[in-house]
Order: sequence, then structure tokens, then C-alpha cells
Amino acid sequence: GEPLPVLAPLPPRHGSELAYLIYTSGSSGRPKGVAVDHRALLQHCRGVEQAYALRADDRVLHFAALGFDISLDQLFPPLIAGACSVAREAELWEPRRFAEKLVELDITVADLPSALWHLLAREWSGRADLPANPRLRLVLVGGEAMAADALRDWRHTPYAGVPLLNGYGPTETTITASGHDCAADADGTTVPIGRPFANRRMYVLDEALQPLPAGLPGELYIAGEGLARGYRGQPATTAAAFLPDPFGPPGARMYRSGDRARYRDDGVLDFLGRVDAQVKLRGHRLELGEVEAALCRLPGVREAAAGVRTVGAAGEQLVAWLVAESGTTIDADALRARLVASLPAHAVPAQFVVLDLLPLHNGKIHRRALSAPSFADEAFHRPPATPTETWLAALWTELLGQERVGIDSDFFVLGGNSLLAMRLLARVRDRCGVALPVRQVFETPTIAALATCIDIVVCARREAAAIQQAAHAVDDAREEIEL
Repeated sequence: GEPLPVLAPLPPRHGSELAYLIYTSGSSGRPKGVAVDHRALLQHCRGVEQAYALRADDRVLHFAALGFDISLDQLFPPLIAGACSVAREAELWEPRRFAEKLVELDITVADLPSALWHLLAREWSGRADLPANPRLRLVLVGGEAMAADALRDWRHTPYAGVPLLNGYGPTETTITASGHDCAADADGTTVPIGRPFANRRMYVLDEALQPLPAGLPGELYIAGEGLARGYRGQPATTAAAFLPDPFGPPGARMYRSGDRARYRDDGVLDFLGRVDAQVKLRGHRLELGEVEAALCRLPGVREAAAGVRTVGAAGEQLVAWLVAESGTTIDADALRARLVASLPAHAVPAQFVVLDLLPLHNGKIHRRALSAPSFADEAFHRPPATPTETWLAALWTELLGQERVGIDSDFFVLGGNSLLAMRLLARVRDRCGVALPVRQVFETPTIAALATCIDIVVCARREAAAIQQAAHAVDDAREEIEL
């Protein structure tokens, strides 16, 4: 064949020159172009090469899409180490096929988004028929918090003996900043994010940027080699996120991650959720991360997300989106009862939405795709049969913004809250003259039960009035006889 053309050598690159620009929406939703220079990328590759003990004979699965920064973790460090980065096919493999592909491609290091790893842990648990890959020596997980339940499931897969590393790192710190060897982790409710890599420093600070002792939660700041330049074209946002490092050498910077964390006594970091995951709902401050952690501890729950959504006329409600364990059915009433025992009332979700899978974007939970619950299918069961039930049903459709409701539908499941319960009882008092306490709606939250309660009071009043009328008649008759 024809000889290959001779290409001019690339000019030498300086460490401060831009290596890549990658966009992330962040918590604000406004796209931010994270600019990473060659020095930061090289330091990241060296840190990863050391942490993963990459070898020249390694074959690293390049699974993530190029729009996801973890793909750079699966490309450059292996090449720096002289190893091979094996790109997956466009096809998204189902769990068994995924196990087969690990063998076919002779993968030694599998770097997986946590959402995918959660799925594999669930589907592979207890499976003895999966093909074994004796060459697989390391599984890396990152992108979202690792669920403790999934880790317990993983220990019942054929790959339980393969070292498992839980990685953590924002895009702004060049992908991965710390890792935790899960083999040494005891069964708990959370999985740590470990210790910083050799060329990183990680601080847990209070609002005055003072270090917090082990056990106390604070905001996580990351310093050392590997920080991005900042956000392209957004100097104010860059200045707010990349601060002078008061604990490092002169001129050093640290990145404000926006994540909550705490150090354990042994120097291992626990991830506690986002700082901006704190929301205010009807005067109460809520930590969504704590709500999600409580949800994940419930029996039968595989994965969970929490958020505030506008639900019809009920306004803003705390909503939980759940994925059930394989072979189980989620009972929302039973879950709510358990949460009431472990969380304050304002932190118990008003609505539970069961999904087959949580929506994902670039391997992370796509929170904007978690829509408000719809009650179109569950709102209509038995139709009203009595005048009181008919009137209450009309009142519920008005207050809750529903087209129709059934007499077995729960007031709170349909979007009701204590404020709407007060409005409901005010209308009952005006129409029927029956003054009921707010707790009555909590105790009898269906139309059928509340209508029965109202009818009993009305009937009792009628009987009392009839008895009183009869007593008056007897008194009148006695007076006539006496006359």
C-alpha cells in the first residue's frame, strides 16, 4: 500500500494551556463551561494511575459517553500508564450481556457510573449462572452516592471478591479526588467516599471556613493538584467557587464543592448530600439528602430520590420517587408509617411515586425529569352513594384540583395537607353545622370514612333534637292534664 503521510510533530504544550472544556449544569441549571488545563489533567492521571495501580497489561472499560467527564477518567490514565482503553459498543447491554462482555473484551478494570452499578448489583445478586472473568481485578464506581443496600447485594454476586472502589470528585477538580476501598467497609447505612488521592487535599469547613473536628458535618472543600481554571466566561461564578486556600502554600486555591461531608475518626470521609439540597417547605427547612437516606433504609426500597413539586391545588409537596427491590411491592402507607417513627412530620413525603428506574442523565439522576405525581389512574375507585359522600366528593375535586375522586381515595395521597384540611372542615362546619377537629381528617382521610363520621354526628343531633322535642311534648301533655 501507499506509505503513510509524514505528519509534522505536534508543538510542545505548556501545562497552563487548555486541555479541554466540558459543560455541567450544576445546581443552578445554567450551563457552566469547566476549563481544565494540561497540568491539572496530567496530575489527575498520575493520581489515578497510583490509586488504581494501573499496569501496562490492563484493559479498562471505556463505558461512559464523551459528554460525561468520567469518560476522560477511562481514557487518559490508561494511556498514560501504557494500558488499553476499550470502548464499548453503542448498544447499552442488559445485565447478563454486560457480564458476558466483560469476559469477551477481557476487561481488567471496569469503571462504572453508580446508577448502572446499582442495577448490576440488583440483577447479579444471587446469580450463579453468570460467566466469570478471572482477569477482572478492579471495579470502580462513581457519579452518584453509592447505596449501602446495593453494596450488600454486590457481596452476593460472582464478583464479590473483586476489589471495589467508591470514587468521588466534582468536574471542577478534574473528575476524581478521592476513593474508598469498600472491602474494608462495615455494613452500614452509608458508604464513605474515602480518603483524598495523594496529590489532593480535602477540608470539611464551617461557615467561617474553619476546620471541623471528626464527626461534625460541614461543607467539603477540595485543594491540591488538579483544580480546573474555572468557568469559561463567568468570572463572578469562578470567584465564588474557587477560593484562596488558607491551609495551603501561597497562591493555592480550593474548590467549594457544595457537598456536605464529615470526617470519621479514622480519617475517612462520609458524603452527606448537597448543601443546596436544603429546601424550605411551609416554614420548615428540609435536607433532601437526609430524607433520601431514610427512604433507602426502608425495607423493599432499592433506590430513592426526594424533591419538592407543585401538586395540584395542594401547592408544594414533598415527593419521594422510589425503585422497589426485585420481587417486592412497595406499600406507601406502610412506608409512611415507618418514616413517621424516624423523621419529623414535615420531612415525611406527602406523595410516593414508584418507578421501574430513576431517570438518568450522563449516569446521574436526572432530577428535572422527576415530575410531579399524577393521580389520574388512582383517583377514581368507588363512586359516592350517599348525599354526604356526593357533596364531599365535589368539595374534594375543588380543593385538590382533581377532576373526580373515589370515596376510598386518601385525602393526603391526592395532595391534601393540614392547611387544606382546615379549609375542608370549615366548609363542613358551614354546610352541616358539624365542627370537627383537624385530627379527624388524619384519622378518617377518605370520603367514605369522613362522610360516615359526619352522618353519625348529624344523626346523633337529630336524635337528640327528636328526644328533646318528645320531652317537650310530654311536658306539654302533663301540663294539660294538670289543668
